[in-house]
Amino acid sequence: MTELLTPFEWFFVILLALVPLAGMAFHLWVMFAGHGKRKEDEQ
Repeated sequence: MTELLTPFEWFFVILLALVPLAGMAFHLWVMFAGHGKRKEDEQ
């Protein structure tokens, strides 16, 4: 499998896999950490 792509190409494969995961983690963090605290403060 490693013979199919150069190390430079593997960098982009890993990058394209990590970007959506990082975005999903960020949105979950905003939903659970950010919005929850604001609603408690308003009440």
